[in-house]
Amino acid sequence: MSQLFVLQYHYTSDYMEKRDACRAAHLSRIAQAVKEGRILAAGVLPKEPSALIVFRADSESEVLAFGRDDPYMTAGLIKSMDAEPWMVAVGVDALVAP
Repeated sequence: MSQLFVLQYHYTSDYMEKRDACRAAHLSRIAQAVKEGRILAAGVLPKEPSALIVFRADSESEVLAFGRDDPYMTAGLIKSMDAEPWMVAVGVDALVAP
């Protein structure tokens, strides 16, 4: 049964200067996963910079596999990533309901 996970990308310091070459492919892939219901939300955390992606998936390994295949990862823009289950207690129905 699927559950929620949070995937966080930690970008390289030169991410902003280099992302344009693969940004369209990165965003297209995320948009496709949104259409499939696998990603509920994604966005940048600008301080680090990093990104946070909320998944509905069957396992942490599925989420990490998505990250490993991300165009930003293959281009060397992600220095590290981590994923963990997210246990939502209250909030938007799309997040709380399985």
